[in-house]
Amino acid sequence: MLRPFAVAFAACCAAGPAAGAPPPQNQDALVLMLREPSGGPATKATGYLVCEPAWELPVLRGLSHSERTISPTKLATGNSDEKGILRFLFHGNDQGARAGSGFVFTAQGLGALVGRLRPGQAQRLVLQPMAAVTTATGTEQFTLWARATLPAGETVTLQPSTGTEHRLPAGTYEVWAQNSDGWIWQRLDLVSGQRSVLQFTGKAQLVHSPNTSHIHPSGQPEIELRGPDGRFVLLGSAVSAPLTATFAFSDARVLTGQVLPSPPTPGPLGWPPASPEPRGSQPVATAFEFPDPNEKSSYATLFGLECREGGRWHVLGATAPSRGRFLMPAPPDGDTWLLLVVDGHAPRAWPWSQTKPVALELQRGVPLFVTARDARGDPIVDLQVEYVPEGQEVAAVAAHSDGRGRAELGRALAPGSLRISDARFANQDIALDAIPTDGVRVTVTEGSRVTGTASWPDGKPAALVLVTLRDPRGLLRPDSRTALTGPDGTFTFRGLPEEGDFVLFLTMLREGRTWSGRLASVRAGADPVCVTLRDEDPRLGPPNER
Repeated sequence: MLRPFAVAFAACCAAGPAAGAPPPQNQDALVLMLREPSGGPATKATGYLVCEPAWELPVLRGLSHSERTISPTKLATGNSDEKGILRFLFHGNDQGARAGSGFVFTAQGLGALVGRLRPGQAQRLVLQPMAAVTTATGTEQFTLWARATLPAGETVTLQPSTGTEHRLPAGTYEVWAQNSDGWIWQRLDLVSGQRSVLQFTGKAQLVHSPNTSHIHPSGQPEIELRGPDGRFVLLGSAVSAPLTATFAFSDARVLTGQVLPSPPTPGPLGWPPASPEPRGSQPVATAFEFPDPNEKSSYATLFGLECREGGRWHVLGATAPSRGRFLMPAPPDGDTWLLLVVDGHAPRAWPWSQTKPVALELQRGVPLFVTARDARGDPIVDLQVEYVPEGQEVAAVAAHSDGRGRAELGRALAPGSLRISDARFANQDIALDAIPTDGVRVTVTEGSRVTGTASWPDGKPAALVLVTLRDPRGLLRPDSRTALTGPDGTFTFRGLPEEGDFVLFLTMLREGRTWSGRLASVRAGADPVCVTLRDEDPRLGPPNER
């Protein structure tokens, strides 16, 4: 049988604990306890996790790795032992495990998706027969890129694979696939043990992009659509999929979320335009210079960004230095900023309003790290922290703590604010007038809770319902939080402030119909709430036929 998603795996070396007992809790370990559908241990299973970077710039999420300076993601691999325990090992030298998502499978065709596995917390996972993705003939070879969306909203991006058949766990997927005819884009709802057929059909559009360095589906920079000659073919629904085109640095432009013009043309379509016009003005070069033109940096990029409705940042352009100088077009109308990212230096941001050459104030900053503990002194794993330099929201840096409760935020400049923005704990804002060389020690608190129960109209508990909590004031971080109801229909949200009302939304697909519930005002710390789900889909026909 074809091995799905071929990657280089390292052997798992540590012996497991006694049968039936959980593995020892190691704060730096990423551990799964795998079981077959019968309940026995799933032995010799292979798995991988793609673990998050140590820190990142949130405004640059979704750009390809060649366009942002962050610490790289980590690949962790392993094989389960005779007790079904899989310990993930990192490639190369790692400075502490971080949460990751991935895929586990066996040679017998069992598999499961792994969503947000945190270090130090062994997770039990039951493997199930996988679905098969193939073509109508079953003999055609193609390459598949798949991204799954889990019930709680988490996404798992799988490693690409090439073959005539690809095995995937049951779930909801967005896939891109390429064969000798071109690219297709499709959504799949895979069922355990069943076969799903991809169709490389539909109207074809040949695209020629000679003036770009990278074209990929929006939000998926790991998929390079262009061929070596700058051409590629899109088929069917892929023609209308949003794409991101990154221009060569001489054009100083990034186009995000663009779609091809319609209808398809019979000949090659030149896309995107070779010289896109910036919105709101004619292109007028503005020069920026390093204080020391001879300074040699391994990486430097100047980004142009715009703040749009809801406080979301959109990348408008990017350029690299030429002879120590940056060239950017005049800024468009709106709330626009420039973000300078240089390897070995703290990120800096300015309003994109300068009309004359400006000497960039490049500073190395001081390495900032945070050590998080609870009230008992135990380390907090996978805590989300942020650092925002004063007056430079666009230069905010985000990180998650590792198995020791330590979060690395790269080099930073003071003054600024350290923020605890984790859905499990109360928000904190810690002002820093200087960056402590020995780090910042943080004690987290649980905060208040919202608890409740979801039920069907007949009073039975509604299990596995997606519950979303939002703060209409926009003060809570993160402002939107999700949870799944348990077997008894209960759900809990932690880390909430006592003051303020929140909104709850509940949604679920049941027998092909949409059920939902809503509470417009819920206060943290109050009595548990009860929500009854209602059928949203209209029922047609006379009442006696419904």
